Amino acid sequence: MYIGPDTGKILDFAPLLDEVKPDIFFVNSDGTSDEKKAFVEAKGLRYVTSSRIPHANLPERSTTSIRQIIGK
Repeated sequence: MYIGPDTGKILDFAPLLDEVKPDIFFVNSDGTSDEKKAFVEAKGLRYVTSSRIPHANLPERSTTSIRQIIGK
């Protein structure tokens, strides 16, 4: 698993795809877009979207909140 940059720009991850060379690009439903999907699929990657539903009694989490906690 790799958590990419979070600059707020839609394709901020683009330079890393050639470096990391993933087979699958996974994104939560709140982070998907037609532009992002088209870009990823044009690179030959499988684009997977998932709903962010925490298990019972667990708080919602995001990479943004994790980064804030660890100070990155």
